[in-house]
Order: sequence, then C-alpha cells, then structure tokens
Amino acid sequence: MDNTTVKKLPVGTVLKDAAGYFRRNLRGMLPFTLFNYLMLAAGVYFWKTPLLWLLLAVVYVFWAYFFRYYFKRKPYLEFHALFYSLVPSTKIVVLTVLTALLLAVLPFLPLFLGFSQDFKDEYMLFLQRYMQDSDWVDLGLSLVVVVTSPLILFRPYLAWISALIGRSGTLRSAWNRTRGNYWEFLLLAVVFELSFMCIQEICRFWGWPLLVQMIVYAPMTVFLNVVLARAYEFFFIELEK
Repeated sequence: MDNTTVKKLPVGTVLKDAAGYFRRNLRGMLPFTLFNYLMLAAGVYFWKTPLLWLLLAVVYVFWAYFFRYYFKRKPYLEFHALFYSLVPSTKIVVLTVLTALLLAVLPFLPLFLGFSQDFKDEYMLFLQRYMQDSDWVDLGLSLVVVVTSPLILFRPYLAWISALIGRSGTLRSAWNRTRGNYWEFLLLAVVFELSFMCIQEICRFWGWPLLVQMIVYAPMTVFLNVVLARAYEFFFIELEK
C-alpha cells in the first residue's frame, strides 16, 4: 500500500461481512464459542487466584489458534508463531497497564497541586464517597477505555494478528496502515461496548447470574474477533475482487 494512501475502514461493511462469515461457518464457530464460554466461566471462579495466570495462558493460545484457523495458516497451533507474537502482545499489555496507572493516578492529582489543606480534606471526602463502588465511576472508566481503545487496543491488536500468521508484527506497521481511522475504530468500540452494556443491564434487570450473561458474551466475543480479522484483511491483505 502506498504510504501516502489513507484507507478508511468501512465499519458497516466489515460488520456485515463478519456476520456473513460467522453465519456461513457456524459449524466451525460453534466449538470456538463453546470453549470461549468455558474460559469465561472459569474466569469467574479463578478470579483473584493463582490459577488465573494459567487460564490467561490458555486464553492466549486459544485466540492464537483461532486467528490461524481463520486465515487458514496450518498448523493452527504453531509454537514459533506463538513466540513471535509475544512481542506485540507484550507491548499491548504495557500500553494498557500504563493507561490504567494513569487513570488510577489522575483522581489524586489535585492533592499535589498546592491547594489549601481544607480543600484537600474535602477532596479526600469526595473521593471516599464517590470513587468507591460507584456506578458513575464505572461508567467514567468505561468511557475512557472506549475512547482510548483505538490507540491502545484495536490498532495494536492488528499487529498481534499479523505476527500470528507470519507477517510483520511491529506496532509501527499497524499504526501506519491504520492511520486516519481513529473514528472508525472508535465506532467499532462504541458498538460493542453498548452491546455488552445492554446485555449486562438486561441480565441485571431479570436477576440472571453472571454465568447466564456469559452465554451471550461468548459468541459476541468470537464475533468481535472475526470483525477484527476482517479489519486486518482490509488494511493488511490485498483482497481479490
């Protein structure tokens, strides 16, 4: 692709094509959906236990297998590709952790800006009252994650996909190829975030347990990865018309 060319991701077309792929390959997508549900359910039980790290390793291998299956890169379980993909995935983790640390520190920044002690005392009371177990805080964090996801998640994620299938896995390549598409990726993030939020609120309204929510989350997560695979094809692979 010409370095001067800016390709705009057709979000509607990508979603439509991904839905078509999912429907045409339902028999192949069903095992991924079922195993994804098992991993999500296991995460509920393994949360805050040492077994969570083992589960995360299984999740990593699972999605690596999924993308090699999608792009028909045999063998689907290829250890060299797994090792090579650790470079972009590690960078994604670092970007995410740095963003999370920044979000954690920002609320306390006014305490270090030279305000009076009375202001600091009132501000600490505000933090204790509104920053702990607050739906508004959760909503605000979700908003920040959505707004930053095109930069720290979606575009670097394409580099990880690229590494998995034996192509360049550099973040620079992913950012260069997807430049000028912040709003397109933001739209994708909003679509899926609203979808997950609606499911969560419906389940909360009816009093359904988290494991029931996972039944819907499992195929949606697989579908999201099909969407990202289609986005990768659009930016990285010249498709035959």
